[in-house]
Amino acid sequence: MNERVRLLSEEAAKLTPEERLELVERINLTLLDRQEEIDGAWDKEVERRMEAYRRGEMKSYTGRAVNIRFLSDARAELDKAVDLKSPRQRRR
Repeated sequence: MNERVRLLSEEAAKLTPEERLELVERINLTLLDRQEEIDGAWDKEVERRMEAYRRGEMKSYTGRAVNIRFLSDARAELDKAVDLKSPRQRRR
């Protein structure tokens, strides 16, 4: 996280939940201004990936396989985080 974002995050944390929600909504509106550009970029990316798949350069995976991999990776990250804690914190 860059310094500017860190400072903004700290300030945002001081807001009430309602104020934070309003801030998020305003930030989201600034992103919607670029929605056509974002959609166009995704369209190009999808087409690029489909062409690579058709040429046999890319595999496809079932949603179940992706979820299993994600959960496995998430569990490994959680295990690493727990190992980094002091022995006293691990007992909790």
